Parts: sequence; C-alpha cells; structure tokens
Amino acid sequence: YTNAVILMRSKKDSNSFDYSFHNPEKVLTLNQGDKLIALSNEHIKFINSNLLRDFFNESTDEEYVIPECEIFDYFSNIKNTNRYRSIKEFFLETFEEDAGEDEKDLANLNFSNINPNDAFNSTNGLFINKNSSDCPKIFERDPDLLFSVIQNSIYVDGPNVMGGIYPIFDNISLSKLIDSISFFSTPSLNDFVSISADTDVSSVLLGSAEGYKVGLGSNITITSANTAEVSRIKISGEVNKPGYYYISKNERLSELLEKAGNYTETAYPIGGTLLRKSAKQLESKYNEKLYGQIIKNLSTEIVAGNNVPFQTVSFILNEFRSIKPSGRVITEFNAPIIKSDRSQDIILENGDEIFIPKRSNVVYVFGEVLNPGPQVYSTSNTLNDYVKSAGGYTNLVDDASIILVYPDGKSKLINKSIFSFSNDDVLPGSVIYASRDLRKLDNLRLASTLAPIVSSIAISLASLNSISND
Repeated sequence: YTNAVILMRSKKDSNSFDYSFHNPEKVLTLNQGDKLIALSNEHIKFINSNLLRDFFNESTDEEYVIPECEIFDYFSNIKNTNRYRSIKEFFLETFEEDAGEDEKDLANLNFSNINPNDAFNSTNGLFINKNSSDCPKIFERDPDLLFSVIQNSIYVDGPNVMGGIYPIFDNISLSKLIDSISFFSTPSLNDFVSISADTDVSSVLLGSAEGYKVGLGSNITITSANTAEVSRIKISGEVNKPGYYYISKNERLSELLEKAGNYTETAYPIGGTLLRKSAKQLESKYNEKLYGQIIKNLSTEIVAGNNVPFQTVSFILNEFRSIKPSGRVITEFNAPIIKSDRSQDIILENGDEIFIPKRSNVVYVFGEVLNPGPQVYSTSNTLNDYVKSAGGYTNLVDDASIILVYPDGKSKLINKSIFSFSNDDVLPGSVIYASRDLRKLDNLRLASTLAPIVSSIAISLASLNSISND
C-alpha cells in the first residue's frame, strides 16, 4: 500500500509514541530509534472488514462475542476513554450514515449506457468476508497504530472503485490516490471526482486532477462517465458482505444478494425488510388524505349535532399523526423463490435499504390485552395461546379486528369468534394486535368514521414493531 508510510517516533519523557504519515517518495530525516511502517493491502482490507466494524457496532450487545484478538481485548479495556469514543464515532459514521446530498444525486447525472459488469463488485467491495477472523500481527503488536491509521484516513466511494477507508499523507495528489485504488474498469479522463470536506463540496474531471491535492477529513466520490443511472443500495444484517453497493439500472434483488455473498447461516429471510423512499412518500400522502377525510367527517358530525367524545377522538387523531411512514415494501426474500419466479424478484431503486434479521424467537402481542409485550415463540402455540399468555383480551377489544402481522409485513384481519386457529398461523417474529371496539363510543356513525384510521394505526404499529424487533 503506497499512499502513506508511517513514522513511529518515541515521545520525550514518555513511554508512548507519535505516529506521523508521510509521502513514501519524499526524503525523511530519521532519528535513532525511529521505526518506519509500510502497510500492505491486506492491512487495508482489515481496516474495512466486518470484524472491525462489528466490534465497534455491537461490542455493547450482550449477545455479541468479542473475537479472540489482542486488538479487541485492548479496545475493550479503553472503551470509556474519549479517544476510543471518537474513533468509534468516526468509523461508524463513515460506513453507516446516509449518502450525502452530492451522492444522492448520482442517479440523476446524465451519463450514457452502463455496462453491468462495471457495477460495484462485491467480491472486492466495501467489506471483506464477514467470517474473517484474521487479525494482522502488526496491529496485534501495536493497537495504538490502528487508532492512528483510522484517524489519518479518508473515505473513498464510487460505482467502479473499491470503496472504503484509506490512510493517506496530508495533501496527497488526487491522481496518485485514484491510481492506487483498484478499479473494476479502466478510469476515464472524463470521470467526475466529487470531493467533500466539512461543508464544502467540489467536483473536478479526472483529466484535470493532476495538480489537485486532497487533505485529511475529505470524502471522495468517483462517478464514471461510462455508467448510467447508478443506484446506491444499502444492505445490512445477516448477509456475508453487508454494506453499500452500486447497482445498474433494473438490477434485481437476487443479483444484489449474490453480490452481498448471500445469507449467513443465522439469517431469517422471511423477516427481511425493504425500505423505499418512493413508498415512504406515497404512504405519507395516503395518511394525509385519510386524516383530512376523517376531519371532514367529524366536522359533519358536529354540525349535525351528534355527540362527539372529543377526548377519545383527539387521542386517536394524535396517535395517528405521531406515526411516521416507514416506506416498507412487502418483498419476497426467499432466495430459491425469487430466482425461479422473476415476478417475485423485485427491481431495486436508488436509496433502497434492505435489512436481513437473525431468526427471531419471539412473538409480540399488543393492543387490547391485559399484559402486552413479547413472548417466547413455541411451535405448538396458536394465536389464542399467545393471547392467553398476555392475560387475555380486555373488555374493549373488537372481536372482528384482531390483526396478525407476519414477519414479512403481510397482515391478516381475524374475527376471533369465527376463526379457527392453528399453530401454523403464527410465525416467529409475528405481531398480534388486538384493536379497540369503536362501537363503545355510543355513536355508530362516528365509529364507522374513525374505523379506517384506527385500522391504519394498528397495522402501522404492528408493522413498525415487526421491523424494529425482528
């Protein structure tokens, strides 16, 4: 790796060291006892690996097992220090934050035909294999070196470039930096390079980048003039290579899953979620329309002199307004099905976010039950068994409005008085929501008016709990 050589020098009156990053082509004045460190490309892969990312992301999770590396033992011992917190924040923000405004507009650039083979190749993608357990000896011997490497890095991204964190010496030549990163196709002088530093964003043609310098704190996005309508997709959870991927126009879910290394052994595809911006916008418009119609109907009731229990109505309307649209698109994630049935293999859109959970072992019961909350899943339990474990229904329950939301987001409206339950009806990660009987408002017309909004609240709450708890 040629973008920096590290000079390790002992501090005066201290047992610690300073690490400075230099241009390998420049002459350095060395002192006795100095050490020069040259990183390899394998070291760079480790910096961008799931092993490191998962530690920063999950080290506080009780179920997370810390890898058997001296690096992580060292990190665990200093987790309460400001230095550790700053590095963790930088590392996670780099990979997990949403695309910046300049990146969100990539798909709107007027590029010409894309070659699907030029799209982001997950074999050399953002993260190395999730199951990797190799800890480089250079960082094992000196964990502080890893801190310094991350601190002296920038983030590089783009559809035809191997994206990730790259340590550099300050004011490195942009053309040198780009030449040193593995491209999946030959870069063109007409490619655009977007450089963001703090609040400033500038764009230059690759052909004009010869004299351009890049400093620490920058993020670089490289977009190819030979690619068209590239889309940036995020996939996380139980896939072998989670991260951000650039895909070509009309690319499907099955193709993305292959790039992401397919599911891990603990994946629960039936609970997979796909969140989409366009769906979120439509959901928001529908909610606004429904809310406006309800207000109009209530006004008619008041003008007609009918009894309107304002406290109850106000509560229902406020609950509805507090629910934010999720943008969840009900999607088939069963790999054999989507590969054999193209109609089930959804076409992806720019900005889609996909999450594949681990297999859930709980069922959630909410609404008009005495003790709402999660319960341990059992293959022998029916819907009624879970309700009984929750203390049974309250006297306000609507017998005809029990809502069962499956892990994939599909829902079923159940009349408990006539439905015959079996243990096949409830899957791990399902949500059971017992709605309130609005006829107890003593105004059948008003109950009819509010019924659609209460139903929307119930399904939204159940679906959101399904997303957040799977």
